[in-house]
Amino acid sequence: MALAQDSSVSVSDWSGSNPVSANITTTDNDTVLFVSIMTNGAVTALSVTHNGTPMKQLYFETDAGSNKHGFFYLENPDAGTNSISITRTGGANIAAVAASYTGVNTECPIDGSSYSTGSNTAVATYTTNAFNVSNANNWVVSGLRLDNTSFTSTELTLLINSTTVFEAIYDSNGTWGTTGSDNVTYNVSPSARLWGITALSLPVNPGATLSAVDDFEDHSTGNLNGQSGGLGWSTDWSGSTLFQVSTADSPYEGTQHVKATPTIDAFQAISRTFTATGTTLIKCAVKINRTGGTSGKAIRGDINIYDGTTQVGRLFIYVSNTATAAQILTTSPWEILPGTVTNNTYHVFYIEYDSTNNANKYRARFDDNAWTPWSQYNGSPTWSTINKIEFDVSNQDAGAAGSMYWDILGDPYYVGGTDYPLTASAGSFTLTGNATAFQKAWKMAAAVGSFTLTGIAVAFNIGRGYILVAAAGVFTLTGNNTAFSKAISMIASAGTFTLSGVATILNKGKTMAVTAGSFVVSFLTTNLLQKPWGRTGRNTGIWTRSSKNDDE
Repeated sequence: MALAQDSSVSVSDWSGSNPVSANITTTDNDTVLFVSIMTNGAVTALSVTHNGTPMKQLYFETDAGSNKHGFFYLENPDAGTNSISITRTGGANIAAVAASYTGVNTECPIDGSSYSTGSNTAVATYTTNAFNVSNANNWVVSGLRLDNTSFTSTELTLLINSTTVFEAIYDSNGTWGTTGSDNVTYNVSPSARLWGITALSLPVNPGATLSAVDDFEDHSTGNLNGQSGGLGWSTDWSGSTLFQVSTADSPYEGTQHVKATPTIDAFQAISRTFTATGTTLIKCAVKINRTGGTSGKAIRGDINIYDGTTQVGRLFIYVSNTATAAQILTTSPWEILPGTVTNNTYHVFYIEYDSTNNANKYRARFDDNAWTPWSQYNGSPTWSTINKIEFDVSNQDAGAAGSMYWDILGDPYYVGGTDYPLTASAGSFTLTGNATAFQKAWKMAAAVGSFTLTGIAVAFNIGRGYILVAAAGVFTLTGNNTAFSKAISMIASAGTFTLSGVATILNKGKTMAVTAGSFVVSFLTTNLLQKPWGRTGRNTGIWTRSSKNDDE
């Protein structure tokens, strides 16, 4: 699925209203929403929500003056028309622009990003700090605030700007075309002051090119390595019996996770292989809980990646009482992951391999922090596919007390993508299996012709009304048990209206009118409960309006 612009909106307030809000209409199509904000005055904090869901702050920094620039994002925002609400602490003036994009890899909605701080000095050219682009099919998006509206970008085009001051979002409006470290240049005429620029690489949804090869959903009752015969664990994983399945200590998701409590300064490990793949995203929830020990000594753990017996990646996590860190081993030799590792807190780590665009390199990030640059593993080994993962843990100098946890349920840990485009350009699309499930709702539409849903048991779980319309011709509803729970309006504008059945009952009064001709009621027994009618013949069954009583 290609990236595309979805929707955009701007809002500003110079009166001090708080919060400031605007509606935006987004689609449910692998979407990410960005909000770029300018504030003026002593604003110390910003918070942004979309339909009540907090948006994530990518950047919010101040320059030497009172102007500030912030940039927020949210992957998979609620579809439809919803409100963006911006609340500021302190200050008065605010201007914001928002834009959404579809076809985004929402598992990792920001590829590489940078922030360029503001300046009170007016210049004619601004170049952003460098950001990384890992896929030539990615787009580049930039949010900024300048004092001057007369400027252009060498690489980007304007998508949306505010009406009061120039807060704007620019984008490439197409694939970037190259990979690696890059930047964006803005030309301003006349010269103007800059109050901040955000630039980022927007990753395209990999679709079928990043296929799920193994979701490791074999979490079961029992212990690891077969001590209690756990399904999957006993056959798929091997290694140290230090690693146990546990229900205690707050799993990241579900009711179980894997726990290891190291007591020696030597790595103990478990590992398993999976179906080899060249383009891989590994996602795993990890927690270290250091509970005591010698000051400065840490509980340490690794996620190691292999091509056969060749190690091609290592993500190292470290927690002591004085320092925490997450880093990958490269030729540097270490690349520290942006963000802060917190003791006794689950963090979601990502390790990505892309054999097409970044051969023999890998990168990592955790939570919503930025990616590390693409780098080769220590020693610069070459690889063709990834097919083995290993978890290990140790206790530095046996000087720390605590445990390390891995939550390896289907969603927190997998290899491959989570978005599966299912398309049949012609003919029929068929999905089969004993248990086939999609976690999101289906959108089913027939633009022309008929839409048919069949099955032994076909149900709509959301209790919404169904609109059944026949534009022309006859509408027919049949079945052994057909019921309308609400009143039915039955109209024949021309011709004859017929109601027939073994038992046909109208519970409310009947208004029967004929504008011309005769009205006939004929049954074995015909009861008229009120008697405003005169009879013209004793046995004819024909009634006419009369001022006389029944016996006349």
